[in-house]
Amino acid sequence: MDASGAGYEDIEDTNKSNEETSRGIEYENPGRDWNGEYQDLLDKKTKSTKQEVERIQKLKFLVEEFTERAKEIGLIIIQELNKKKEEKTVMPMFGGYAGGEKFKKDGIFFKFARDNHGLYGNDDFKAMKAGTHEFRSLLKIMDCRVSGLHFPLVVIIDYRGWRLIAESVLPISEDTLVYGSSDGGKTIHNNFPEMSSRMEKAAKVMNIAPNVVWDRLRVNKFTLFGPVDCEGHLGTDGRLYVIDTARVFPPEIPDPNNKGCAYYRLLRPELVKTFHSSLCSDAFSKFNVENLAEERTKIAKAMDFLYKQLIPEFSVLIQEWFERQSLTGENLTNEDFSYLVTEAHRKGINIRHFSVLVNFLENYEVRKFVMTEIVARILKNLIRSHMRRIQSPEAATFKNLVATYFNLIFAPTSKSSNSDEFWKIHVKKKELLRDFSEYMFTREEKNPDFSFRRQIFAAPLFDRLQKLLGIEIEPSVRSKKCRISSENLIIISSVVADDITHIN
Repeated sequence: MDASGAGYEDIEDTNKSNEETSRGIEYENPGRDWNGEYQDLLDKKTKSTKQEVERIQKLKFLVEEFTERAKEIGLIIIQELNKKKEEKTVMPMFGGYAGGEKFKKDGIFFKFARDNHGLYGNDDFKAMKAGTHEFRSLLKIMDCRVSGLHFPLVVIIDYRGWRLIAESVLPISEDTLVYGSSDGGKTIHNNFPEMSSRMEKAAKVMNIAPNVVWDRLRVNKFTLFGPVDCEGHLGTDGRLYVIDTARVFPPEIPDPNNKGCAYYRLLRPELVKTFHSSLCSDAFSKFNVENLAEERTKIAKAMDFLYKQLIPEFSVLIQEWFERQSLTGENLTNEDFSYLVTEAHRKGINIRHFSVLVNFLENYEVRKFVMTEIVARILKNLIRSHMRRIQSPEAATFKNLVATYFNLIFAPTSKSSNSDEFWKIHVKKKELLRDFSEYMFTREEKNPDFSFRRQIFAAPLFDRLQKLLGIEIEPSVRSKKCRISSENLIIISSVVADDITHIN
């Protein structure tokens, strides 16, 4: 695989100036100090089992309170999205280029995952994927259990097709930056050995390579352990904080036809950790990285390892599991699809690589099983993208949209020419090829008259799509085989919050 970088889109030097100021404490009406309460509980020493149980219970309650308050504010931000600025109750702030709009309310810092600046070709879906990487990478650094590194409380809020990342406001400012860069590599900091040594320990656990990089004018050279734009702060409370972790894990070799893909098409942490060489976070950035060709070659070898070893091995494992469980299209459950995804991730395989996986599956039923997951994902993204176009704040509008799509997707093709056309053209030719490779199609599937509906399990897809969208449809709809209406459907706001009370 060519890793020279010729013709590839490098990661741009994003302008993050003043973002660290915006996410720090404001002394005028700062709101609740969630971070202070959280860090104090994490650092609290206990002398008995009873005291430790009480500490953990307080941490759990604090996380639940934070999640609930973040959800309350987050839903308001999303519901007011199309209002004029003067009509909003939560005002947006200025901030970084890549991270989307910023908000701050009641001690919580919100980042709206939107592509306001065309970084991803005006594609909010890609911005949402990139935003999720910050959350997941932060958890992976936490899992390294490096003493002395501190992190904010973080919650992801998915609602009406949009995504918000909510974090506890930290005691940091532009004056507390001691590691990394907040201005696209113009100025790089690494002047606090305690921070650098802790980041080095975390990088070794994750198998992230040392990043030898010059500042923009090539005057000063630094060795960092992760991407240049991952920041370390010595907070005003004396603690070391890590923020902006979205690009800790290296990108795949970027596709020049897919703008911004280097921000969201990253190698999975499990793949990076098990690969025989450490990998550089900035292998495809425009920062002044030394040995760039060598680092890109290692990324290419990691991808070969993924395609030629990990995916073929996983195809054998998943087929054996499917047969042991005596699974069929009649008894598949959401738990089975979750197992497929979880095990793929454990092997370092992203869902987008299922288009490669299906070519190794000899069992036709297993192939339909995997294709059902693929189709569920692209339909979820399609419905969410249409949710984002809705201007009305009324819940009924969103329910009607979802009901319309479910009726289109699951209508008998013999009775609905629209459904037949949707499966033949929209699903196969547009949505699948947007996120997955055309090489997964068999010769029969490439036929223009072939409906991709034949390649999935319809009943399991019905359940899986509800799970992925965060909705519920009354069971009576399926038993009576009637059309879905907004009255049959409940929209659920999805809040993702990991219990991280054990960290530190």
